[in-house]
Amino acid sequence: MSKFNIILLIVFTLAAILAVLFFSGLIPGFGLGGSGPKANLVFWGAIDSREMEPIIAQLNQDKKNNFSIQYVEKPASSFEDELINALASSSGPDMWLLSQDLILKHEDKVFTIPYSNNLSERNFKDAFISEADLFTSPSGIIGFPFTIDPIVLYWNKDLYEGNGISGPPEYWDEFLVNAPLFNRFDEAGNIIQSGAALGEFSNIKNAKEIVSMLILQTGNSIVDLKNKKIVFNEREGSLLPPAESAVKFYNQFSDPAKNSYVWNRGLDDSRQLFSSGKLANYFGFASDFKVIKSLNPHLNFDVALVPQVKDGNLTATFGRMEAIVISKASKNINAAFSAAYLLSSASSIKLAQENLLLPPVRRDIIKEGADSPEMAIFYKAALQSKGWLEPDPKAVSDIFKDMMESSAVGKLRIYEAVRQANDRLDKLLKN
Repeated sequence: MSKFNIILLIVFTLAAILAVLFFSGLIPGFGLGGSGPKANLVFWGAIDSREMEPIIAQLNQDKKNNFSIQYVEKPASSFEDELINALASSSGPDMWLLSQDLILKHEDKVFTIPYSNNLSERNFKDAFISEADLFTSPSGIIGFPFTIDPIVLYWNKDLYEGNGISGPPEYWDEFLVNAPLFNRFDEAGNIIQSGAALGEFSNIKNAKEIVSMLILQTGNSIVDLKNKKIVFNEREGSLLPPAESAVKFYNQFSDPAKNSYVWNRGLDDSRQLFSSGKLANYFGFASDFKVIKSLNPHLNFDVALVPQVKDGNLTATFGRMEAIVISKASKNINAAFSAAYLLSSASSIKLAQENLLLPPVRRDIIKEGADSPEMAIFYKAALQSKGWLEPDPKAVSDIFKDMMESSAVGKLRIYEAVRQANDRLDKLLKN
């Protein structure tokens, strides 16, 4: 490391430590309400600006003498490219929302906040749900958690009751038996009503995340960052190879030769089919709730926690988390730290929950309880949420798709497809 880089590292570290002391009020005259030049901060995210406006407006009002945040909504489809281009041209935001699947890819652009007595790893873990640990590193905090969007099970109450089934199963072995009971076929043998959206990749929303969930439920971490290797098929305490078990379980739902057959490539998009009342079970994110309501306000459906492995040692679902990160290139790192810290405070997260209709990332708010039956499920799912640090989400999706489809059609045996995927993921991680 050059002398310049060492000096720069020391300056950034001291700045972060001083920021913690300044903004906590431990150094007189430099608390959050203290004097000093007002910073104008730019904050990027893909969340609808109308939903973010009340949160930003409240914080701008409370800290009007310290900073002003301008929230800029960017399309999710082009967010990453726009961010990279803006940072490269020195016109990037001071802060942005970073999802857990992009941490590895963009951590080098983020200012990591060193741990201190007032911002320790212990305090962070006590404040936020477990998946937030993905935004920590040995050297400090990568980002302040802002949203969590867990996968839950949406189920059609009319279809369940029509089949004499009181509600969705708690475990996967029950789900395997129940799902085909909802199938309906036309005279040509085509599925016109399905029991569950599992088994294919192209027309099932969240297929990559569902497969990840099945692996994570075994207790497997998928990636070992310490040794920089993919471990998604290593047992790590489970009886069977996790990835092979997940592929075998998932693919059987699209095999016409099996009793579990419920899905094929000819069916509509899974969320659309559920919204039309022709799908009994849909694995979707909590954020899908308002989408389904808007697509079919009259649909009689409910939400439940996703099934688990019976007698398993872990209760888990997949969660998509976003955290507020600070740009290394920001000219207002201290003010950005203050803003990011306050945006993850209890008051801001409560506002976020009310506006985004998502469960909170903070344990203290979850402890207070939910105000609706749907949100009560989302709260529990948030606590159960797990994720993993993907080398590149788009590339991972392609690898997972190839793994599932090549084994489903018999092009490769399951263990061969998994081994090939493991090698591709491992190469991606190391690069």
